[in-house]
Amino acid sequence: MKKGQIEIIGLTVIVIILAVALLIALSFILRPDTGTIEETREGVRINSLMNDIFNTNINFDINDERKIKDKIRECILNSNPCSANDPDLGNKNVKTVLMDILNGIFNNQDYYLTIEDELNSFTVPNINGCTGPNRLVYSGLVTHGSTSASASKITYKLELCRLEF
Repeated sequence: MKKGQIEIIGLTVIVIILAVALLIALSFILRPDTGTIEETREGVRINSLMNDIFNTNINFDINDERKIKDKIRECILNSNPCSANDPDLGNKNVKTVLMDILNGIFNNQDYYLTIEDELNSFTVPNINGCTGPNRLVYSGLVTHGSTSASASKITYKLELCRLEF
């Protein structure tokens, strides 16, 4: 190889390295903001809280294996209407029980909880309208369906209005 050819190959390698470095830099610059670490931690805490609520024993008895998520499943699948008072829940309906729990946790904070499967849904509203940067939305899984064809995946979406300090 002649000296000129070696210089051109070297220049080509440098240009390729600079192009790759520029592409990597642009991928970081143009990536949308996914939120702060604090928002991520808050999401993990909310999902953990909702999981704890759904897995709470109905009668708060360690020997009773029925959980609130089982009553939600009955309500969603309409074997027990959501508005019907249930003796297992202290003659309250599923919505009222969830509202009582959430009101106790989110004292003076607006929220809107939606629980749904592919066909049905119900909401537990306690919100006066929250938009913009103060509106936080968390979602997760209430319970998996069994292997039967009639069972389905039930999810929740909790919208919170962040309090301003």
